[in-house]
Amino acid sequence: MADGWGQHADQRADESAMLSVDSSTLWSILDKKGTQTMMEQLIAGGSVTDFATVNKRLESSWYSMDFLHGVKFDLTIATGDPFSASTVSSLLTAAVMVRR
Repeated sequence: MADGWGQHADQRADESAMLSVDSSTLWSILDKKGTQTMMEQLIAGGSVTDFATVNKRLESSWYSMDFLHGVKFDLTIATGDPFSASTVSSLLTAAVMVRR
């Protein structure tokens, strides 16, 4: 990754994944601001301590929904680093558990 090749390959993979969502019944691609707004709404207004730090590192997201066999929701969030990705995953898991 130091030579920049890893980043470009990762970016191409993300772009390919984003392009694949438009074949779903319902889909959306969000930019940085849209992703931050979505996450603030999902995680209780962003009141969690780690959220302010992670929110700055959210880059984009895309989701799709399929209703063929029930409801399938597929959300992908691009972050700036693996630590932020892990934190976002933990925050979303906690938010889902609290809402149940």
